[in-house]
Amino acid sequence: MYIAGTKDTQDIYTDLKIPFNQTDKALRYKNAIDLLDVNPDVTNFVGHSSGAATALELQKNLKDKNYNVNTYGAPVASFTNSGNRYRNQYDPVSISDSGAQTS
Repeated sequence: MYIAGTKDTQDIYTDLKIPFNQTDKALRYKNAIDLLDVNPDVTNFVGHSSGAATALELQKNLKDKNYNVNTYGAPVASFTNSGNRYRNQYDPVSISDSGAQTS
């Protein structure tokens, strides 16, 4: 499942929930849960920007499913090398993700 990043003003409102650890209350998260209910064979998440935050939140909250997650430009503050997070060197959204692989 691909989870896209910010595209409209509703998404901007949703993005404000990320720093307050409320990604699971966002519309994008709820839509992903609905899609997983319809498509139980999904095993991989790919997310970009706020979609990456959603993918990581799904992985955290649905540990029993053991999803494979790859993120690009995730708004993450981490020093831990993950092996599955990627970012562009000058991306302001993912600038605090020191554990991401930088290109």
